[in-house]
Amino acid sequence: MNNIIIRYADVLLAKAEAIIETDGNVDEAINIINRIRTERDDVKITTIGLGLSKIEARDFVRHERRVEFALEGLYWVRY
Repeated sequence: MNNIIIRYADVLLAKAEAIIETDGNVDEAINIINRIRTERDDVKITTIGLGLSKIEARDFVRHERRVEFALEGLYWVRY
């Protein structure tokens, strides 16, 4: 059996989230999220604009994780 352990999108989202949470360059994190939205052949989603605050970027990365891994059980639910 070939089970998927981790997907490249998860790696990119983890990197984007780490950049945001360590007060890194938020625009760099948004560019990483935009790669997930635009570089695939099967899905094309509009890009996220640059110049977001840390809080807005955090919301986008969490939303992107929720959408990307829907029905896979690979995201955390915030209560």
